[in-house]
Amino acid sequence: FLKPYRKAWIGIIFLSQASALIGLLNPFVAKFAIDEALAKKDLRLFFIAASLGAGIFLFNSVAGIGKEFLDRYVHTRVLFDLNRLLFARMQKLSMRWHNDKSTGEHLYKFDNDLGLIAGLITDNLPRLLVILPKFLLIWVILFWLNPSIAFFSLCLVPFYCLPPYYFSRKLERIFEEITRHAELILKNLE
Repeated sequence: FLKPYRKAWIGIIFLSQASALIGLLNPFVAKFAIDEALAKKDLRLFFIAASLGAGIFLFNSVAGIGKEFLDRYVHTRVLFDLNRLLFARMQKLSMRWHNDKSTGEHLYKFDNDLGLIAGLITDNLPRLLVILPKFLLIWVILFWLNPSIAFFSLCLVPFYCLPPYYFSRKLERIFEEITRHAELILKNLE
């Protein structure tokens, strides 16, 4: 599904990676501003560091806008292609299949499921390709700048990851129950 939009998708990956990598320069700019400019009370170095920080912010803002535009374009096109494929498939199904369930049930499931599939293809995959290298680079930079603070923050990672995992599992069960109740209501309406 991404093949017809590979140029835009490559643009999304490039802008995401460039933004992530350039964003990782912020700790170095802050370190330079504090250790060199402020410590030596050099106003010229401080303005250079501030200009670099502003340039990084500006680049990330422009890259974010471009990425979001391409992201929405690819998402919309993939969703359209999925809908077209599903519509063609539904036309080949028997009338009995169409009569077994209500039109609303079909529309709800298709709309919801196709949105999730398009999101998986266009949103989650690029995000994964950006997050993993960025995560590794952040840890390398942290250990390079201050190993003791990096080790301490590494020990805190489980406390950061466990609550979302716990609550997402609970929410998943709740959504499954809501879906089951919605299906029962739809069946009772028929």
